[in-house]
Amino acid sequence: MKLVDILTLAFQSFKNRKSRIVLTMLGVAVGIAVIMFLVSVGYGLQRTILDRITTAEALLTLDVTSPDDESIRLNDQRASELASLDHVSEVSPRSTLPSRISLDGLNSEATSYFVEPNYFRLSGLGTQQGDIFEEQENGIVVSETIARLLNREIDTVIGEEITFRFLVPTTAPADIVEQLDTDDEQDEVPFEEITRSYPVIGVLEESVTASEIYIPLAQAQDFLPAQYESIKVQVDQQRDLEIVRAAIVERGYVVSALSDLAEQAGRVFTVLQVILAIFGIFSLLVAAIGLLNTMTISLLERTNEIGIMRALGAT
Repeated sequence: MKLVDILTLAFQSFKNRKSRIVLTMLGVAVGIAVIMFLVSVGYGLQRTILDRITTAEALLTLDVTSPDDESIRLNDQRASELASLDHVSEVSPRSTLPSRISLDGLNSEATSYFVEPNYFRLSGLGTQQGDIFEEQENGIVVSETIARLLNREIDTVIGEEITFRFLVPTTAPADIVEQLDTDDEQDEVPFEEITRSYPVIGVLEESVTASEIYIPLAQAQDFLPAQYESIKVQVDQQRDLEIVRAAIVERGYVVSALSDLAEQAGRVFTVLQVILAIFGIFSLLVAAIGLLNTMTISLLERTNEIGIMRALGAT
């Protein structure tokens, strides 16, 4: 048979069984669409969640803290030592103090973090309103929760001046713990109440839901203890992450990384993608069985026609 004859017979079959052809094509199209949709959902969820919890620079950052026994205290000297390690591009220390804040007669408890401007970049934090403070700038960045606690919207809290009351220990933390163990009255522990006021210049992005306030470290050097709670260490490249981590652990520090969380989330989403792909494959398999059934029925219906054509010499 000539190619023209074969095509003519094929199109005649389409015309004679239009509804069957349309339903068969629709079944195959739905099967393909389902598997593409489910796999895309898996990848889309992974990308969306990872983008919300981290950034490219944050994945290159290690969080360094002291061991529980306080044998190693994080201070400026320790920060300089970490910055001098091979493959380390920069470090950013953080101090923490509990605080009581007030604005127009409204009071609330909050956690105040004293950081340098590069801390936001290394942590993957951004603002939804306002800006991040610069070096030596007398301004603070608050979470949206803080604005709600002070009965302010995120667009109206910018420019407001919040009053802080910090309870600052006048001796080293280890000395305070020892004094608490020996003294009967907790009132004798040497604390000093510091009052400061700072204007709000930025509100953190919506992913930060805790009552957090970030204050420039340079604005609190006169009353902060000479010890940091943690230090962020950024490496040059991803391949240097484990090398720098091992070097820091050898020095007795406790090290964690946001990349560990991202890796665990990636494994979870890989399993999810496999499960979704299996459901999609089943949908495509059902469509393929429907196509095979349609072709078989079409062949059986034309047995006599095919036999006549074969008798006349058709291939």
